[in-house]
Amino acid sequence: MFSILRLAVCGVVLITGLTACSTTDTDGLLVSDLQAGDPVPVFVDVPNVEESELPYTPVVNAMNEARVQFKQQNYGLAQQHFLQVTEQRPDYVDAWLGLAASYDQLRRFDLSKRAYTKAIKLVGPSSAILNNLGYSYLLQGKLVEAKKQLFAAHKIDPDNPHVLANIELLREGVLRAKRNHQS
Repeated sequence: MFSILRLAVCGVVLITGLTACSTTDTDGLLVSDLQAGDPVPVFVDVPNVEESELPYTPVVNAMNEARVQFKQQNYGLAQQHFLQVTEQRPDYVDAWLGLAASYDQLRRFDLSKRAYTKAIKLVGPSSAILNNLGYSYLLQGKLVEAKKQLFAAHKIDPDNPHVLANIELLREGVLRAKRNHQS
């Protein structure tokens, strides 16, 4: 009986599938349209990692709920759900990236750095991870570190629109810093 139930749950998981954790600008707003003081869009990109079979439904539900909460900008709730998934599936890179992005939005950069480090240990320095790490450094105002990560991501995937948008944000940040320094 247990094996039939487990097989049914696995079938549901495989059929349902998981979508990539990606938050993009849905209003058609271009980076160049941003004004000083506007909230900066979050460009979260998750690498294509082959999904392995999830052990049971609660992981799927927590991951789906985490993505919903992140998209609705409820970063504290998203963080809780992503953390739950990483505790149940420590090898699930999408959950680590979602957790890191949630920590970034909560300004907990010490914890986001740990989550990015874990994701890199799992799949290596992918374009998506380096892009997200570069964006984290942008949020912290660490432009040199942001440039290093974003250019590394660009080298891996030069046509990635998330990387290109974040490089544009970096360029604008450098220009803003130069203007402030000259004043």
